[in-house]
Amino acid sequence: MKRKVFAIITAAGMGKRLKGQVMKQFRLVAGKPVVARTLDVFDNVKMIDGIILTVPEGRENYCRNNIIRKYGYKKSIEVVPGGARRQVSVFNALKRIPESCSIVVIHDGVRPFITGKIIEDSIRQAEKYGASMAAVPLNDTIKKVNGRGIVQKTLNRENVWLTQTPQTFRYALILAAHREARKKRLYATDDAVMVERLKGKVKIVRGDYRNIKITSPEDLELAGALLGGKSRRIRYGIGYDVHKLVPGRKLVLGGVRIPFKRGLLGHSDGDALLHSVCDAVLGSLGEKDIGVHFPNTDKKYKDISSLILLKQVSGILSRAGYVINNLDSMVIAEEPKLSPYVDNMRKKIAVALKTEMNNVDVKATTNEGLGLIGKGRGIAAYSVVSVIEG
Repeated sequence: MKRKVFAIITAAGMGKRLKGQVMKQFRLVAGKPVVARTLDVFDNVKMIDGIILTVPEGRENYCRNNIIRKYGYKKSIEVVPGGARRQVSVFNALKRIPESCSIVVIHDGVRPFITGKIIEDSIRQAEKYGASMAAVPLNDTIKKVNGRGIVQKTLNRENVWLTQTPQTFRYALILAAHREARKKRLYATDDAVMVERLKGKVKIVRGDYRNIKITSPEDLELAGALLGGKSRRIRYGIGYDVHKLVPGRKLVLGGVRIPFKRGLLGHSDGDALLHSVCDAVLGSLGEKDIGVHFPNTDKKYKDISSLILLKQVSGILSRAGYVINNLDSMVIAEEPKLSPYVDNMRKKIAVALKTEMNNVDVKATTNEGLGLIGKGRGIAAYSVVSVIEG
């Protein structure tokens, strides 16, 4: 009878150690999300019959649309919500595997440098022993210390290995191990520990020192280096907007209300500065302009605060896997004097774009009396932005 092998790719972690707006599994490495690179490897292993991908609850559709459909995997990939702990996520996935399955391969979604050979070796050893795990021998000397950091003993490193994933098991064995752990309310740092508690044998499969788990900014940089040094792509965008000054309107620039006898005419609040920022960010992503995303024919945008629009643009930026690197804006207005309000504008823009205030600059100048802007008939704004992956 032909074996049936399923892979569980765990990608439900929140990645708190890797700060930023984008979860670590969705960070781009050389232009592609980390978890997609992991799925690439498993999708090309002939011994794998199906894949279960665990993701943060609420991100299921995002993964189906922006990972699975986008990259066109050949194998069937089912997306299931994970839990607060990795152990819960794996159990959720185990429950979705058919009983006809004989072997389960469990792998961290943020270990994109796993190889097909290691996966296949782990399957063969799990068939023979019941369980296997990828690991590499330790190269450094290991010291045992007390609570005060004083060395007490030097350990024999020949018998110490650094564990990795995949960890691979006979399906019945790992399911029983998880059920036993749930029954006794025991938690483990990996799945092999649960099998060890059942007195099961776990065979070491030689892993790879490059099979790193991406958990820190340094790991992300190393991953980029391993892929040829293209870890963080920078893109640029430019935006421009101009509005007439008319009586009976409030003057709002950069999300800040400015006392003045006239305001900017527009379908929204007429905030020319924020409109130029929106177009710069959208342009950096190759997106259509603000008029397409927020048309002036749509009543829901009538008199809307442009800060709300900028926050929606910020969401588009985040979903694309980018963050603000630097934003530089120039407002051109003959009057009123804007310098007292510039820092407040910078702060509001930074908050809306989920970036640090020192990444945002706003300057103001006049048109020296030239043209309609110089005659006080309107206000214009230019913005230039650079955005960076992850």
